Amino acid sequence: MFVPMMYSSTGSTNLQLGEEPRFLTGHFIRAITPTAKFIVSLRNPTERLYSGYMYFQAGAKSPQEFHHLVVQAIRQHRECMANYTIRACVYGKSFQSNNVPMGEWFRFWIGIYHVYISDWLKFTTPDQLLIIRTEDTFKDPKGVMANVFRFLGIRELSDEEMKNIVNLPHENARKSEAKKQHMLPQTKRILSDFYHPHNRLLAKLLKDDKYLWEDHH
Repeated sequence: MFVPMMYSSTGSTNLQLGEEPRFLTGHFIRAITPTAKFIVSLRNPTERLYSGYMYFQAGAKSPQEFHHLVVQAIRQHRECMANYTIRACVYGKSFQSNNVPMGEWFRFWIGIYHVYISDWLKFTTPDQLLIIRTEDTFKDPKGVMANVFRFLGIRELSDEEMKNIVNLPHENARKSEAKKQHMLPQTKRILSDFYHPHNRLLAKLLKDDKYLWEDHH
């Protein structure tokens, strides 16, 4: 099972300000299907946020507006952390407590991956959770897919079968005009500085420095 909603918690919309979730969506999936396997694909959080903005934001969009939203999001997060736990800030409504016009699509907090991964590791076993990087999937699709098939216990595919899979068109890709609007260098620095300590915690948790994303700046 691919996990698109690892960051969701059951009843998160009903959490009170500063409240942490007791149960995650994964808890219920595991209760119903104890042997379920989960695949999590993580992308450099800085690039993920900008890509999501360009893809989901309706109407006019620009690197300048994105920069403005990032500055507000970081300010909100710091205010939240001054009063609540990091789990309350990334799962609940504490982060969105201020009336700033940022829609659900501007999911800044999702890039704080270590919080979600740490929670999921508490109720899954090593053979149930496979974590991959999106960048590696694009760089070496055959190698990543072969690893996925081994994890799922699927037979090794022939070269022709693998070719048919890796050549499938990409879903949810940004339109060409959106790709031409690059993130402002100062925005990238701000986001990289913000996510860096969280990436370090993720790399330590997974015992793998590739999750520092130092090979992708």
